Amino acid sequence: MTITEEKAPPCEATIDNNFEEGEVIVTLMREQSAARQEYTAADFPGVDIEEIRVVAEYFPKGNNHILLRLMLTQKDKSSVIEAIKTLEQNPIVLCANPSFWAEVIEP
Repeated sequence: MTITEEKAPPCEATIDNNFEEGEVIVTLMREQSAARQEYTAADFPGVDIEEIRVVAEYFPKGNNHILLRLMLTQKDKSSVIEAIKTLEQNPIVLCANPSFWAEVIEP
């Protein structure tokens, strides 16, 4: 059985948003996630990756998607935005987003 899944809408983040410089969160397509393979920079051509970390494993509570954190070689916001544009064209990627961080406001 082959699962057909639509791509997520393009990321709308800009360099004016608050997010980690040099990090992109990637959600893999369900069919690709089911392969449960090890991922390398070669799986994401056109993006300069220093390190790949698994954020969420393949399991039903995660809607059977694997989430990866790609640590880029360039540590700036414009590199994150460019990497996202490239990753969105990759057939194994459902969506790519910056690693947003929440600002804690003390009461």
